[in-house]
Formats: sequence, structure tokens, C-alpha cells
Amino acid sequence: MDCATSNVHSQRRLPRRTSRTSIASIAHSHDSESSSIKGDVPSGHQMLQVQNVCKTFHGGRGTLEVLRDIRFNVAAGEFISIIGPSGCGKTTLLRILHGLEPATRGVVLVSGKRVETPSPSSAMVFQQFNLFPWLTVARNIAFGLEVAKLAIAQRKERTDRFVRLVGLQGFSEHYPHELSGGMQQRVGLARALAFDPEVLLLDEPFGALDAITREEL
Repeated sequence: MDCATSNVHSQRRLPRRTSRTSIASIAHSHDSESSSIKGDVPSGHQMLQVQNVCKTFHGGRGTLEVLRDIRFNVAAGEFISIIGPSGCGKTTLLRILHGLEPATRGVVLVSGKRVETPSPSSAMVFQQFNLFPWLTVARNIAFGLEVAKLAIAQRKERTDRFVRLVGLQGFSEHYPHELSGGMQQRVGLARALAFDPEVLLLDEPFGALDAITREEL
């Protein structure tokens, strides 16, 4: 593998200034406070499998090979970081894992199912905020739950819970333009977590924030 995505490490402590994207595979527990969309998965189960993924871009200036034979597995409950400099293909890989970008070759499986289009089994938190400007904080967080047709009472309970989790009590009815950058990114994180994904993809979600806000989050 020629790009820095070959440096896939299952690490929990990394230098603070390391450029990285992260993948968290969530092992759901039987928490009485949680009404999961998906069933529980035992820890150790191979939740995400990446098999010889390649990506090549073709353009007027020729061919650019971004990813070559990327392969790794992520077990339920495991957290890994993909380390490398800007432009090495980390975001492209995450987009492929989420089904936003097709691989030139190779296979991505989540719980044994091939990923070819955006999958409800995974959620992605982007470096930029990517909130719906016409929706309030609560509606942004609940968006995926509405798409999943979760009952109204369940949507409200889960939305309120994740508003509290990211420290945005009192801002549920605010719109994105009324929030600071750090607060907007908290909304994006809460939206991803509220959907209860099996795989959470984090594309340097704190990279656009100032150092103090980044440390707080």
C-alpha cells in the first residue's frame, strides 16, 4: 500500500497532533435506557471487513491511484485510527466504507453485508459541520431517526438524551447559524450517535475547531 492508509493501527493513545481519521465499531449493550434500532452484537464479532480495497481516479491529467489493496477488520467494540498526512486518501477510504464513494476494486462488509450505497448500519461525522441549516438542533439530531421511522416518543427520548450528552441543553430549538463552530460539531456528533450505528466513522471531526474547543469535545 503506497499511501499512509497502510498505517492502520488499533491504538487508543496517539499523539494529539497526529492527522488521523477514526473508526469505532459499537458493541451494543442491553442498556435499559437505550432503545436500539439494531440488535445487540457480541464483542469480538468482526463488524467491519475491508478486503483489498483500491481506488483510482481518472481525469484529464491522467490516472491517480489513491488507495491500493487496503485490508483490515474491525471487531465489535474496537476503535482504530487511520494515520497519515493530508491528501493521502483517508477521507476517500471513509467515504467508501460508508457507501458514499464506490471502490475501483475490493469489498467492504458491515456485519457480513456488502456496502455499495450509504448504509444505515454506519454513520459518519465529517470534518465540516454538514448540518441542515433550516432545521433546529433537535431536528438535525432526529433526522436519521425520522428516516428510520422510529416512533415519535422514541425519537424525542433519544434526541433529548443526546442533546444532554453533548452539553447542548437549552439550545434544542436553535438553528445552526445561531451556534458556535464547536456547538455545531457537537450537533453533528450527536446526530451520528443518536442513530445507534454499528460502525461510526469520524473524519477528523475536530480538525476545523480551535484548540480549546477541540480539547473540550
